Amino acid sequence: MIYPIKKTRKHWQARSALRQANSYNLSKLLRQTRRRKQSASLSQGFSLIEVMVAVLIGTAALGLLIPALSNQLDVSRQAGRLTTVEAIVTRDLYWFNNYARFWKMSKGIYSLNTTITKTTSYNASGLAEYEPPPNRCRPATPAQGLAKQMIIDAQSLFYIPVPGDPNSSLLAPFSPAEGTVSIPVSEGGRTTNLTINRRLFPVGNRLVISYDLSGSEANGLRFSRVASVFVEASAWCDVVQ
Repeated sequence: MIYPIKKTRKHWQARSALRQANSYNLSKLLRQTRRRKQSASLSQGFSLIEVMVAVLIGTAALGLLIPALSNQLDVSRQAGRLTTVEAIVTRDLYWFNNYARFWKMSKGIYSLNTTITKTTSYNASGLAEYEPPPNRCRPATPAQGLAKQMIIDAQSLFYIPVPGDPNSSLLAPFSPAEGTVSIPVSEGGRTTNLTINRRLFPVGNRLVISYDLSGSEANGLRFSRVASVFVEASAWCDVVQ
């Protein structure tokens, strides 16, 4: 006859300690296994799906970025062209305003000569005096006034400036002819597809000048300008008559 072994308190404590040890070892083993799998996953690189997702995201980003960059380049290029056009028009108007002040001046403080003033003589001293042609002071029609004669005289001032000539800065940069004159737009020595159309009309003692653009980029720039230039010699019309 076999008698059962009596289980003492120490026996139950030993079994409990063994159970806890086994549970701890199992948890430790699971953690180690998880770390090894993560390490192996990292060492193997990205999966094919991850690479494809990254490529798709990059392609979508480029699809949004390229049009925006292209638009920005177009805006920048148009701004540069508009600045060039403004500079050309400003230079042209500056010359007309200058010449309208110097034409028929017979005396003044400026370093001029009769080639510029279109007078019989010029005295570079004292207050300004003018010699307007009497027949142009009271014309039969406004189109035959002083401004008309000034434009006729200005034709001889449109030529290549001579180096060292103090009056070269007073020469017309573009043809001062009446009517429509086409001025090509250049950037960095290269001709663009833009053209400035200047329309000049003499009306009495004033010049009416308008500018606009033609060319494939003209609509994008939307440039136009109108100016009126006063002929200073007209103030002396009452003196010479």
